[in-house]
Amino acid sequence: MLETTNRYTIRRGHESEDGIAADNYYNMWLDMGTRPEALEDNWKEIVMYRIKENRKNLKLCTIVIVNDCQEIVGSAICQIHSSELLHPDIMKRSVYQAGYLWGVFINPECRNKGLGKKMIKMCTEYFKEIGCHEAKLWAANKGKPIYRHEGYTLFDDDCVQEMVLKIK
Repeated sequence: MLETTNRYTIRRGHESEDGIAADNYYNMWLDMGTRPEALEDNWKEIVMYRIKENRKNLKLCTIVIVNDCQEIVGSAICQIHSSELLHPDIMKRSVYQAGYLWGVFINPECRNKGLGKKMIKMCTEYFKEIGCHEAKLWAANKGKPIYRHEGYTLFDDDCVQEMVLKIK
């Protein structure tokens, strides 16, 4: 799974690059307008722990964009979707298994080059490889058009619909 453009290579990340993927995850939140003081002080420790555990238990994979100077300028994190922390997953994975895309972050100077779409496609290929029937994500407003272009739709199911109550 390797995609090369004129100046960039998109490939699976290595465990040694997990810290950069964690930094990009943090930067994604800042890019969406989250104030740094709203994020946990030990955010990196939290993200690195989850990456390590989910790599072991939920087939977590990172996808990275590397420029011609071999610097990582973007990343995505994808894995098997699990609701275990919220409620028991009792559906057999052979019947239904979803992938979950944590998010995609590309350094601002490397945006608008089609790299995000290519990363999403690589995540989709990975989901197919690990036997997922569908993929899920939460999208920021600026990411919605790209995800829609790649075939993502708003979740609507006859059996289940996500509902949110704002608590005041």
